[in-house]
Amino acid sequence: MKFEDYKNIDAYNASMLKHFLHGEKTGMHKLQTPQTESEALINGRYFHEKIEAYLKNDPAILSNYAILEDLERERFGDNVNRRTKNYREWRNSVELSLIDRNIDAAANSLLGSDVFAELTRHGGENEITLLADYQQDIKLKGRLDYLINMENIIVDWKTTHKLPTKKNIEHAIRDYNYMFSAAFYSFLCYKNFAEWFDFIFVFVQTVPPYDIGLYTIIIKCPL
Repeated sequence: MKFEDYKNIDAYNASMLKHFLHGEKTGMHKLQTPQTESEALINGRYFHEKIEAYLKNDPAILSNYAILEDLERERFGDNVNRRTKNYREWRNSVELSLIDRNIDAAANSLLGSDVFAELTRHGGENEITLLADYQQDIKLKGRLDYLINMENIIVDWKTTHKLPTKKNIEHAIRDYNYMFSAAFYSFLCYKNFAEWFDFIFVFVQTVPPYDIGLYTIIIKCPL
């Protein structure tokens, strides 16, 4: 399923429900406020789609993207001033989604790593959409980065500016409520496959040296 089709499914995803962790009023406000697509979201989508392009051997998936620094150098030479009116007008006129070179380098670091080779060696499903009903009238949806069915494991690719040490990863999991995401996705797997899936976060640094860190969550939640 394409990402645009997934977005159009009328159901709650983990990001929507996270807002309610801060109270019902905050949650409802966030759901009713249109969300603009930030550069961080564009970079994150590129990171995931580059993994998808690699696994499917389909570079056309990335046809809507261009590396920002390459286009800047082509247009302005080596001296680029991003604060000028001329630069802003040029950037607004570019129809492609512009990607920071560091994001591309981080994706390449992951794809060339032993970690990636080990996680994908038995095969799995990439960018899989799962749907589920909760109680009577609540519909849930999730788009899982990578699913290893034969081992009951969900893999979630994450980017981070910080060195992905155990301490920094645990801080990120706490600050961004990633534990909620892990429980939510595992619940979707339970509803679809009648089994709870464990969760592996793979954090990739988006600045040199583009290090990689893993964090595993074992989920045991009998109903």
